[in-house]
Amino acid sequence: MKKIILSLAACLVSIIASAYTLETPVVWTENFYKMGDGSNYPSSDWITYGNGADVNDLEKFMFENPKDGPYFVIFDQGSQSMAMATTDFVGNVPADQWLVSPEVEIPYDNMTLALDVCTYTFKGQLGVYPPTASSGVNPYRIMISESGGVEKSDFKEIFSGSVNSDLTKETFESYERVFNVNGYKGKKVRFAFVVTGSNNGMTGFTNIRLGQYTFAVTSDMNSPYAEVGKPISIDFNTRMKAPVPTPYLNCEVYINDEKVKEQKIKSAFGSVTSYKTVLKRIQMENVYTPESDDPIVYKLVVTPDFEGAIPSVIEGGIVFQKVTYPSNVVVEEFTGSQCGWCPRGISALEYYHDTYKGSENQGKTINIGIHSSALGTDPMATGVERYLSALAELGGAKGLPGAIFNRSSNYTDPTNAGEVDRQIALPSNNTAKILKVEMPENAQVGDKIKVTVEVKNGYDAQRNNIALAIVLLENNIQVNSSLYNQKNYLNTYPSAQDVYDAMKKEGFGGLTEAMIPYFAKFVSTGEFNTDPIPYSKMIYQHVARGIFPSFSGETLNPEWVADVAQNYTLEFAIPSNVLKTENLEVVALVLNNDTRGRIVASDNMGIENFTLEGGSDGVESIANDSDIKVSNESGELSVIAPAGSVAEVYSLDGMLLGTYNVDGALKVKDNYQGVVVVKVINSNETKTAKVIF
Repeated sequence: MKKIILSLAACLVSIIASAYTLETPVVWTENFYKMGDGSNYPSSDWITYGNGADVNDLEKFMFENPKDGPYFVIFDQGSQSMAMATTDFVGNVPADQWLVSPEVEIPYDNMTLALDVCTYTFKGQLGVYPPTASSGVNPYRIMISESGGVEKSDFKEIFSGSVNSDLTKETFESYERVFNVNGYKGKKVRFAFVVTGSNNGMTGFTNIRLGQYTFAVTSDMNSPYAEVGKPISIDFNTRMKAPVPTPYLNCEVYINDEKVKEQKIKSAFGSVTSYKTVLKRIQMENVYTPESDDPIVYKLVVTPDFEGAIPSVIEGGIVFQKVTYPSNVVVEEFTGSQCGWCPRGISALEYYHDTYKGSENQGKTINIGIHSSALGTDPMATGVERYLSALAELGGAKGLPGAIFNRSSNYTDPTNAGEVDRQIALPSNNTAKILKVEMPENAQVGDKIKVTVEVKNGYDAQRNNIALAIVLLENNIQVNSSLYNQKNYLNTYPSAQDVYDAMKKEGFGGLTEAMIPYFAKFVSTGEFNTDPIPYSKMIYQHVARGIFPSFSGETLNPEWVADVAQNYTLEFAIPSNVLKTENLEVVALVLNNDTRGRIVASDNMGIENFTLEGGSDGVESIANDSDIKVSNESGELSVIAPAGSVAEVYSLDGMLLGTYNVDGALKVKDNYQGVVVVKVINSNETKTAKVIF
């Protein structure tokens, strides 16, 4: 009997560990990402008020002119950009920092205001202002101006509350909060987000959404498969918060735009007074019985039962699986040179690189290190800010280091090898192969790279919502600035075994003993035994330089025949953050946008396999009838030339790396890296070739 895969169910099963937020009616939102592109401060549409006091010395690197404002700064912390205000002032003067929104028109009476309240504390770790307590309370207030006025007296309080921070070390915390906003239909209002308190680090706000309700769902389904001739059932859990009493959820299922099931789910989902989040399991039995293997479009519509409520929708497809492929696992890591624990992430990526190389029957890991400057200055973060923010928002990241695997896991520590093992054992419905990467010889910033990728689908489909993105990586980055000094908290451990034991004690999931040797160079007895590690000693691998054309990729043809290849070519310019083009690598990502951009296929190719214009496979063209041959043979430089010839080897920037006498044939193993220029000279002729190592 044929089996079909229910792609919505597969989507839900893939996110058992994390909430999936449905499309809910949002009339206004602000996450401060775009502001961070062009300014350190909120845009002129926002108004700030402060207490007029001087900040303590430690904050002056962020708040340039604290007495005159603007009092809030745009602050990036891995997953989020936020507007943050300090509570640390000379003389312990209490904070009274106001962030006033632009005008917002309210279309409904029944509204919710959802936002993330964030805290960041660094005093204890740096030891500049020793805390008098181990934890602090960060008070804040949410205000509304019904008239749209901007004076403090125009606002009344919606909510006052607080969040906690740990004052003994560098910490970042983010708390989701949802508030009831009723009775303002048809009015243009302003919101104020007010930071109060004293000597408790910074407090701020982001991910602000104004809508009718919040709603999320996680799967509780046992299997992503269904059989032809047998009914499909749906089983999932909801998490909902509504501003008014909501006794029912109305659930409707559509197949190919025809309603096949409707069900009322009873529960007290909302209240004007209690206004609590309600969890509810929803079971819809015998939703639909497939009778043929024709592709099917599936839609679940959920609507709270109150006047004017707008539906939330999940869409997917039911398709017949015919072929599966080995799964690669893309490890997208949040890292940074100013991150003291990031050496364990560096270690993990090198372990994955060495351990999961791939074969005909098993996938490989593809490692991407996306640098963040959240904790200081890291020039390698330039050009990937939006990549980092979009990925972190998708995975719920909370700091550095962290990783997301195939964009289908929650944020987790990069040492979670158990998650790699789990995902690499799963069959994939798609596969990708990079056929060719074309780039000019001696490529410079601004030159074009053209990447051609073969993609296959494991089932027939009329509506396959997949996209292709290319990530540009740079390897062997030897930087030349103290801004890149790598913080290293592993240097306090005597041995790599001690690092492993401490992580096991702290409950790091998926950690494996095989990773222990990879920590060794960072501990007190290792090669990098200092904190920070000087830039002159650090070499970085797998560094993201950009994602093209965007984080969500370019949409591919929706129609597919099982196991029949389709080829796609993407072209982009080498960005200005690339240091040496001879160290480039490209990664192809195939994204399923029905499952929140999950990576369903991937491949990578290093510069040694690029096709350089003017040459083939990295070697400049030399006539076949020439008696001079230059090549890379298994990592050794091979030169064949007449007796008496001399071979000179240069780096691309013209530095002489070595001179060798050639007596008919020469092989040199000198650990060359990247692209070298080989000039062969004899009495008759001179030939020049480029060789990639």
